[in-house]
Amino acid sequence: MSEDTTDYTITRLYTGGPATIEDLQHLHHLVCVRLLDYMRNTPTEKLRAQMLTVVRSFLRDNGVRAEKRSTPESITESLESLAFSDMPFH
Repeated sequence: MSEDTTDYTITRLYTGGPATIEDLQHLHHLVCVRLLDYMRNTPTEKLRAQMLTVVRSFLRDNGVRAEKRSTPESITESLESLAFSDMPFH
């Protein structure tokens, strides 16, 4: 993730007013992209159970069903579909 994106998020969220819908959508997208980055770049044998639980919860909270016995590949595919869709955050 580029520093520009991080700076934007930090600045927009700490300027002292309520976050706008656009701010929340941007933050939602950043979380999704970071989780996708983790799933893509972490070798299967190094994936942590706690992180898989976080990813599954994020998907479930956004209307994407991920079974407990899902493979890392199927979870990554689900994140990809969510990250690059126009689906509003939940």
